[in-house]
Amino acid sequence: DFNYKNYPYTVEYEVELEYKHTFYFPDWQPQADEYLSVEKSRYTFVSPQDYTLRYKAFNYPSEPVATTEKNKKLMTWEIKSLPAVIRPYASPSWTELTTSVLFAPSDFQMEGYKGNAASWQEFGKFILTLNQGRDKLPDAILQKVTSLTAGLSSAREKVVKLYEYLQQNTRYISIQLGIGGFQPFEASYVAQKGYGDCKALSNYMYSLLKAAGIPSYHALIHAGNSLEAKSLVNDLPSTQFNHMVLFVPLEKDTMWLECTSQDNPAGYSGGFTGNRQALAITPEGGKLVSTPRYQSAENRQFRFVKGTINEEGGLNIAVNANYAALQK
Repeated sequence: DFNYKNYPYTVEYEVELEYKHTFYFPDWQPQADEYLSVEKSRYTFVSPQDYTLRYKAFNYPSEPVATTEKNKKLMTWEIKSLPAVIRPYASPSWTELTTSVLFAPSDFQMEGYKGNAASWQEFGKFILTLNQGRDKLPDAILQKVTSLTAGLSSAREKVVKLYEYLQQNTRYISIQLGIGGFQPFEASYVAQKGYGDCKALSNYMYSLLKAAGIPSYHALIHAGNSLEAKSLVNDLPSTQFNHMVLFVPLEKDTMWLECTSQDNPAGYSGGFTGNRQALAITPEGGKLVSTPRYQSAENRQFRFVKGTINEEGGLNIAVNANYAALQK
């Protein structure tokens, strides 16, 4: 048990992590939070001589120290005497306030799948490979798509109808093992079981739309309401995402579908995935696109209150509240 009564004190530790892939590397951020000073921290990346490591440093004053040892290339970052930071109101993301180095692979491999992250387009091609061949639907579901969309004239109407069908017949369950954290269940599996994670449900919706003749694209995104969730480092292509949605380009508009929700209206992103960049997985590879940004005109809250005082002096009140966009 830790029972050290003198303050302040120093905690010294080493961390060793073992991965069976090169899809991503741990970032270096000596200060994980406010009110934490750091006496000394070091990060060394060891790789073959010909491996190209990609990285982006924040608040680090120099280049890493590069050395060679036993035919290996070593790159070392080190800081000393880092004072504690108090995060001011309306400050930028934590990465921009303190020393941080983000790392990304060039060539990588995960469970037999190979890829390259030199550009967003190349990174998207890897995701495209993971999704390939997973859009086959059972005949019964194909017939259901035909019956649901019969008589509907516009693509938007068909998207709404099929999205409602998805919401009524599936639920979100996150089961991710190994490459399952990045590769979706097959659409036929979701059709049979009625559940899936964000990738599986987005892929199922993609398959429903494909059966109706409507093209759409899987889109990787960092979901959440924090500033960090909205702060994509767009000049360091890498796996910076924790969620998948569906991107549906229409003739005059674009619809974003949150396929894990059973009550969102079709096309509504909200604060969870709105106002940020996402990586659309197109047939040509990855492409950064922006999700809807809700302005003050859309974010509305109307409340109508009608009160009546009876003969005994009691007050009866009827309240009608209407919320729109992020006010929901």
